Amino acid sequence: MIDLIKFELYKIFSKKSVMIVLLLTVLFGIFNVVGQDLYLKFKGLDSIDDAYSVMKKYEGKVITQEDISNRDKTVENVTQKEKSGKKLTKEDLVHMHFSYDNPLHVEPTYIINNKLYSLNEMKDEIRKLEKENKADTYEYKNLNYVYDKVKNIEKPKFYFTHGWLTTANFKIIATLIAVLIVAGLTPIFSDEYQSNSAQIMLSCKNGKNKLVLSKILSGLIFTAIVFIIINTIYIMSALRYDFIGWDKPLRLFKYYGATIFDIRIIDFYIAGLGISFIGAILFALVTMLMSLLVKNNMISLLLNLGLYYVPAFFGNFIPMDSIARVFREINLAEAVKAEGMFINTNTYNIFGNPTLYSTVLISLVVISIPIVIYLIKYFGKRQAI
Repeated sequence: MIDLIKFELYKIFSKKSVMIVLLLTVLFGIFNVVGQDLYLKFKGLDSIDDAYSVMKKYEGKVITQEDISNRDKTVENVTQKEKSGKKLTKEDLVHMHFSYDNPLHVEPTYIINNKLYSLNEMKDEIRKLEKENKADTYEYKNLNYVYDKVKNIEKPKFYFTHGWLTTANFKIIATLIAVLIVAGLTPIFSDEYQSNSAQIMLSCKNGKNKLVLSKILSGLIFTAIVFIIINTIYIMSALRYDFIGWDKPLRLFKYYGATIFDIRIIDFYIAGLGISFIGAILFALVTMLMSLLVKNNMISLLLNLGLYYVPAFFGNFIPMDSIARVFREINLAEAVKAEGMFINTNTYNIFGNPTLYSTVLISLVVISIPIVIYLIKYFGKRQAI
């Protein structure tokens, strides 16, 4: 079995297309991590310490509406200064490129029952429903559920977390991993048919049993390898900034001001890695299943890319919001990206009780993995010679 797995891995990595895509994704990741720093160094910002020394004076300061207005004016003045051809100071560069690293709103709003609520509006709506004797409705349960989780949030404060913006950018990371999975695993079964070697391999002693299992295992090992490579590159961003901000609340991290989770940035990152890996495993298995069923590299490639990108895109055009939301949120892309589970406050009505979107999606992914493995083995044993 080990020899078969080694052979399958060799077949994957020996393909020029896979190595080219791997090289391009690695180069893109490296550029994404160091690109801005190189640009700022070219502009005159010598080191990361220069940026932190300027922003450190704001550390822990409560963000007010006046602060947001002042920040916007400062950035606008620096932008105009640059356009006029004047040389920017180090402090100008820092304000221009680091001022928007934190939540942009003093009071976050939450999407509940397809409506936007501030914390006070949530409280008022709950009282209103109680007066109307609607405490047993799902609308009330959902509002109360979210309110209990966010009612004790602290006021937005500034913390320097710039390095984590790239390291925890699971949206970009997931796209790179998905591209590599499609490039590497689309031909894993279909190649045997297109090269006319399927008849020979399926007639061998291990053709329909160990060979299928070895392909599954080699595909999962390949997925783990590319997952580690891409995330190792991206963690360099936080490392370059000495992991500054790892212990700060996720709610004070850019884009996550309305999160329902009371956790630190490092907790979010570790959880995000785990969830993203499970999602990547499922996508890899689905890619292998399509390769087995379709037996054509190009069609399988298009189907796999479609399964990853189309559902969320299609959801934007469905008029019924309840159905559109399922397409946008319950799909392979969101399973690999992971970040949407932490950004959104969405819940689902499961037997009359509000259940977090993250719980629903993770549960479906975990349930789907053994089902897809079974389908690969089932159809693999029934391949025709």
